[in-house]
Amino acid sequence: MANIVEEVAINVEKEVILSTNSYEQLVDELLEKTKEAKKKLKVVKDNASFALIGSKEK
Repeated sequence: MANIVEEVAINVEKEVILSTNSYEQLVDELLEKTKEAKKKLKVVKDNASFALIGSKEK
């Protein structure tokens, strides 16, 4: 009986480790995509600022 409990505990631990790794990978991917989105947003803001400045100069 103790062996079964130990085996179940080991399997649960493996599943927790796999799940944790999956979540860490997901968080890393989301952070990377957020950084990319922020860069793109900055470019859009900069372009909008230049367009606004250009339209005021006319």
